[in-house]
Amino acid sequence: MTLSFRGGKRHALRLTAVLAVSVFALAACGSDSDGGDASDAPSSSTSASGPADFGDISVQLSWIKNSEFAGEFIADDSGYYKDAGFSSVNLLPGPVAQEEIVATGKAEFGLSNAVSTAAAVANSGFPLKIVGATYQKNPFSILSLADKGNIATPADLCGKKIGVQDPNLSLFNAFLKANDIDPSCLTIVPNSFDVSPLEDKQIDGLVAYLTNESLLVKGHGFDTVDLPFADNGLPFVAETVITIDDMIANHPDEVKAFLTAEVKSC
Repeated sequence: MTLSFRGGKRHALRLTAVLAVSVFALAACGSDSDGGDASDAPSSSTSASGPADFGDISVQLSWIKNSEFAGEFIADDSGYYKDAGFSSVNLLPGPVAQEEIVATGKAEFGLSNAVSTAAAVANSGFPLKIVGATYQKNPFSILSLADKGNIATPADLCGKKIGVQDPNLSLFNAFLKANDIDPSCLTIVPNSFDVSPLEDKQIDGLVAYLTNESLLVKGHGFDTVDLPFADNGLPFVAETVITIDDMIANHPDEVKAFLTAEVKSC
């Protein structure tokens, strides 16, 4: 079994501009003694007598607990979550259907990717929103070996066997569509995040992270080739922070507090 480290060095997390502006505006209105009736604003756990107290929360991770979530571990160990008003934060390991976990209230926040979240909203009607992103340029790639698949362009996918993880299937299909590749011209092979099938040349390519599997296979001494999604039709952000509409509408201070703790860990 190969241990997979999908994250590498954590990139700076930038808040979604509209949400950040809205959250700060609501907080200011609620605390402005010269403003309107504070009862008209969404409720907040912050009071003049002390810091916020949001209680315990759960965060659904997109993968197993490893270096990809160093930011969350740092925020927890350094007390950033507690400083923001959370009694404790339960980091739930994956891989699971993060969108369903958050949408059904089993976790207040989740880490996912923009395409999977969009698919969950469109296909299942989940009341979810993306409120932040770790990677401003997603690190998804089709990883291949130079002496096997040698997949350097989208057209090179045809005739190849590509290992695709179930959580990334909708993402891979979006990549094919963005590049006008007929799915019938290739073979999708269900695969975990294990790189062994690629290294053993059972498959020609693997949906991977540039910051993880690509480095891992290269480190094993293989001559690798990467086909980055971000440079080939899918320049979206990744490792996105998701929550439900109700959280944003009725608990904006809690959303702000969580994202503040995340940013401090970068």
